[in-house]
Amino acid sequence: MKQKAYGFSIVELVIILTVISGIVLAGMVVFNKKNPVNNSAGSTTNSSQTSKQTKNSTIDVNNPPKLLEAQVFELGNFKNISKFRSGVGHDFSHGTGESCRSMKHYFNPIINTITNEASIPKTVEPGDGIAVNSPVGGDITKLESEQFPLGKQIYIVPEEYPDFTIRLFHIYPLSNISAGTKVKAGQRIGTLLKTQGTDIAVEVSANNKYNLISYFDIMPDSLFADFEKHGVADRKDLVITKADRDAKPLSCQGQQFSSGAEGSDSDYVPLMGYKP
Repeated sequence: MKQKAYGFSIVELVIILTVISGIVLAGMVVFNKKNPVNNSAGSTTNSSQTSKQTKNSTIDVNNPPKLLEAQVFELGNFKNISKFRSGVGHDFSHGTGESCRSMKHYFNPIINTITNEASIPKTVEPGDGIAVNSPVGGDITKLESEQFPLGKQIYIVPEEYPDFTIRLFHIYPLSNISAGTKVKAGQRIGTLLKTQGTDIAVEVSANNKYNLISYFDIMPDSLFADFEKHGVADRKDLVITKADRDAKPLSCQGQQFSSGAEGSDSDYVPLMGYKP
């Protein structure tokens, strides 16, 4: 006589458990399709890691969409711009597969009097400096304190391109700007002192990889025309290619360039028509 368990034979129990396991497995497959696990590479140093990003898109980072809609600030306030992959500032490349290069752009004023913490003003009113505008319509996802306590980093994710994050550095945000604020393209979001520099970085999560690309790679011709009026002949002049930088590598000690200098003249593109 065959053994029974809970009124079923052993064979019947095996069949029932197999059917139940199949149903559970099928449910897990459906759930995972609707909620894919994100395994993209990122950087705790550079990446914003916003939850809105898909990080699995197939965006061509070598030919990204020209998604910018407005200028961040009036160019007449700056004397030059550092090139992408320059030796200006500090190493900003972690997580990209590249190393020891600045993969963002610095915008420098004609006179920079902010050289140490003692020279930072105690308060900054909106009328005290340069208006800073959102270059896209989207969401402010984060306000982050700077290591050098001059303003904050503002992270903006475009509404139509959630795989991109635009980071503006050393900005004094307006009182109505915080994480979660929705903004329109061209809307004022902060203030920049006329005697301080700023920098802009563009992060892209694509093909399961964290990327940094030039701000000018996502700028349409209609906006780049303003840079042309200030003497920038070609957007390619603002970028050092990976091949060229690899052929002439920089030296770093940690995140600092070994030379300790603010780059060389070849690291900058001058602007004409700035206001002294």
